[in-house]
Parts: sequence; C-alpha cells; structure tokens
Amino acid sequence: MKCMNCSHEQDSGKFCGKCGNALAAQSSTGEQSNFYRSSEENAPIINHPSDQSVMAAAPAYQLPTEPNIHVEKVKETSKQYWTYFLQYLKRPSLIFDHASSNFINAIISFLVFALLITLSLHKNIGLLAAPFSGFSKEESIMPSFFSIFVSTTVTISILFLLSIASIFIISKFFGPDVPFKNLFTIVGTHLIPFIVLATLAYVLLLIDSLIFGNILFMISLVFSLFILPLFVVTRLLSKQSQSIDSLYAYLSYIVLFVIGFSIISSILVDSTIGQYITDLSSFF
Repeated sequence: MKCMNCSHEQDSGKFCGKCGNALAAQSSTGEQSNFYRSSEENAPIINHPSDQSVMAAAPAYQLPTEPNIHVEKVKETSKQYWTYFLQYLKRPSLIFDHASSNFINAIISFLVFALLITLSLHKNIGLLAAPFSGFSKEESIMPSFFSIFVSTTVTISILFLLSIASIFIISKFFGPDVPFKNLFTIVGTHLIPFIVLATLAYVLLLIDSLIFGNILFMISLVFSLFILPLFVVTRLLSKQSQSIDSLYAYLSYIVLFVIGFSIISSILVDSTIGQYITDLSSFF
C-alpha cells in the first residue's frame, strides 16, 4: 500500500506508519475509481449505424409529379370550347351580345370547319382519282391531305375575311360601328350549325352515301360562305336606324362582296386550279 500524502509504502495497516494518514479511505477510493474504469473498459461496444446506412434503409421520398402545363391548358380550353359549342348551337344569335369575349372560340370553330371541309374534299378527290389508281405513284394526280388542308384553309380564310371586311365597311358607314374582331367572332360562332352539317356530310361520304353526303357538303359550304354573312349584315342593320335605308346598305354589301369575290376568284383560278389543269394535262 502506498500513502497518497508522503508516498510511504507499507504492506498492511489502515494508517501510514510515517505520517499517520488514513490508508483505508484512499484504498477504497482507488478501488472505486479502478472499478469504474474497468467497467467502462469492459462495457460492450455498440455499433451505431452510419448515416448512409440509415438513409439507405429509409424509404426513398418521391416528390409529387407536377402536371404538364400545356396538357392542362389544352384540357381546359377543350372544356370551355365544348360549353361554348353547346350554348351557341342552341341559340347562335346570342353571340351578338357576347362577341367581345369569344374570339378564341370563334377561331377554333373556323379551324374545325376548315378541317371538315378538307376531309370531305379529300374524300371526293380520292373518288375522282380512283380510276387512275393503277398508275405508278410518280404519276399519281392525288394531292396530299396536307396540301388540300392548306389550300382549303387559305381559300376559306380569304373568302371569310372578304365577307367580314365588307360587313365592317357597311357597319362603319351605314350601321352600328362594330369592331372587326367582334365581327369575326360573330361570323365564326354562327359556323357552329354548319360544323354539325359538315360533320354529317363527311360521315355520309365515309359510308359511300355520295349523293346525300355531297348535298349536305355543298349546303354547309355555300350557306356558310354566302348566306351567313347576309344574315349577319341584315341583323346588324336592323339594330339601329340609319340615315340611309337598310335596303341600300344591304345591296351595297352585295356589290362589295361580288367585286371582291370576282377578283379573288380570278386570282385563285389562275394560281391553283390552273396549275391542277396543267398537271392533269401533262399526266394524260
């Protein structure tokens, strides 16, 4: 035993034989500290999992997928147009009071109408070209669907713009001053009944009901291009009393449209139909 006070060593006893310091308390204290030390040394080692293992064991968190903005916008536009279509199919003339808020829907109606006319034309041209189907593809006179769609859309657009421009001039001088954009919306919305008629015509053409299908096709085309603008200009002239009689304003519209239609028709015949005739002549 060793005295903690004077470093005197002795074999036994409770007190130091040199300085009289108590040895028992120090011994027990030393043993106690040794016990704690040995306990810590002999304690079992617990291996804590690393951060990587914890993250690996935990289920991976997936962020919610965001919806495609463009797809959602197309869906919303489709729903709005379908509601608009059903509403004005029942009462097309309501558009005269809501022309400022349906311009986009009127453009969609115009494109749908042009597509349906293109489908019917493509079907009829295919029937006309059927007798020559035995020739090689290089000599085929059947134009592509895309070329028919572009030509039809451009032609119909020019004729509709001519009608709307004529109505705009008449309303500017003889009737209520309606903006050009509103006139386009009014005419485009009134195409809805003719869209239904053109759809029925194409369905009849698909089942080879050529007579009735082409009759409905011609009715939808002629009425939408020539009769519909007359109805619109008549309705506008009847909404307000004019300095000039409505009959003369009505006749003025017809004169303007006929002059414009003659000029455009001559240009289209020379550039488009003339080219088709040249191709057909070279084919034979």
